Amino acid sequence: MRLFLFACAFFCLPALTIAQQSNKPTFEFQDETYELAFAQGTQFEAINEYIPEGETLEDWSSLIAVRLYNGRRDYRELAGRLVQALNQKNPLARAAIHSSSDGKRTMVDFITWDLDAEITEFNVFIYQIGPDGNSVLAQQYAERVEGKEEGLEFMRELKERRLKLLAEVGTFKFPSLQKK
Repeated sequence: MRLFLFACAFFCLPALTIAQQSNKPTFEFQDETYELAFAQGTQFEAINEYIPEGETLEDWSSLIAVRLYNGRRDYRELAGRLVQALNQKNPLARAAIHSSSDGKRTMVDFITWDLDAEITEFNVFIYQIGPDGNSVLAQQYAERVEGKEEGLEFMRELKERRLKLLAEVGTFKFPSLQKK
């Protein structure tokens, strides 16, 4: 079951090592090796999703995604729409919007859960103008746990590590879009 996923992220810089293992691009983040699990593109939108090695798109613990919305420049609007959609899906969910000091990027972070509280998910999305100047680049980091008790513990623990995690995601150099 795929929970609520869109796109966002903030400051991009260090810690990307792409290697080819079993013909899938891989990289490291937080001592975890991620591999490309899904790539799709149209003339309007492209997406790559990476998950830890050995996990599946149906059952993952963390996910890193990169999206490109061609022909768009409204990255702040996309960030706002993400928060609106989140509030419609789960009015109790908490979200925060952050702007970079130069105003060129918008970060959204939020925690949400499904109606049965069986899946709890934390997401960070970074939106900015794409490299061609005529698109929006959206980058995402997500973590999730299954189970009501696990979700409550995850939320408690997230309070302690949220700011550090936002800084790590904000300075992470996300991979470039791969064509599959």
